Amino acid sequence: MLEAAAERMTPNSSVDDLCRSYLDLKYHFDPAAASAAGLVSEDSRLGRFDADTTREHLSALRSVMGAIEELDADDLQCEIDRTALLGEIRSTLYRLEHEQPNRRNPAFWLLHLFQALYSLLTRDQSDEAGRVSAVLARLRGVPELVDLARSTVDQPAAIFVDTALGMLGGGGELIAQSVRIFGATAPDLAGELEKAGEEALKALVAFGAALRDEIEPNRDSQAFAVGDAQFSRRLQHEHALKASPAELWRYGSRLQEEVTQQLAAQAKQLGASSWRDLVGRLRDDSPAPDELLDTYQAEMERACRFVTERDLVGMPETRVELVTTPNHLAPI
Repeated sequence: MLEAAAERMTPNSSVDDLCRSYLDLKYHFDPAAASAAGLVSEDSRLGRFDADTTREHLSALRSVMGAIEELDADDLQCEIDRTALLGEIRSTLYRLEHEQPNRRNPAFWLLHLFQALYSLLTRDQSDEAGRVSAVLARLRGVPELVDLARSTVDQPAAIFVDTALGMLGGGGELIAQSVRIFGATAPDLAGELEKAGEEALKALVAFGAALRDEIEPNRDSQAFAVGDAQFSRRLQHEHALKASPAELWRYGSRLQEEVTQQLAAQAKQLGASSWRDLVGRLRDDSPAPDELLDTYQAEMERACRFVTERDLVGMPETRVELVTTPNHLAPI
């Protein structure tokens, strides 16, 4: 995969070529993201985020970034695309080099694993046999992934540890669901799926025990924070904002004051003692829990009709489907 990406980096490379090279590297490093994007060629793998693999990925990303920086943009659109791609790569590089989520955040590993399984479980396609073999391969890879996580995670922020521990229960349900659904799809592989699922669950239990008893959390209560420099970098490269964190803070504070004053005025017109009292009354006037999803769906469709009827923006023909948050994502 790395060689294929490098072959595209010729003196005559275009932004599209280099973007494909970047995506090749991204999806090779993170096959769960590839599956989520519908790239079936990576469906049978789990990522490796140990120090050596991450170092190789960083080196390859720098090569692509260097080629993009040397590229002569032919027109404004090309320059816009080039700038956006550079921003994405620079942000990724800085995050892996300085934030180091693979070392500092155990939930990073669990999110990867659960996304890898959930993407296959929810994919709308007819090739169920192919998905069965992919799920089996990924389940078999869970113990190795967890071993890598245990040897890589070092002094994680306490809040990240708590989040990871909270995800384990829902993740176990996801594994059991995958085994049950794909076992019914391919009865001849049901036994192998059950065995792989059992080993995967044991690995998750061991990971939880390690987080509670072996891996020392960071003593700094603010260890989760990325800091001003990285936050500024994200604003610039991920959101194309020139404003500094301090400027955004001042803008947000002023906006909060203005909105609070407007809320107070509206509440007074509606006869409420305060806007907080009004919000409390409106919160009580809400659908029952078992009606929430249908209500959201109806309101979403009403909003889509409003936009379509007035031709405000182009709308995809695919129906928006709302689903409940999977249990493994509930903690975050």
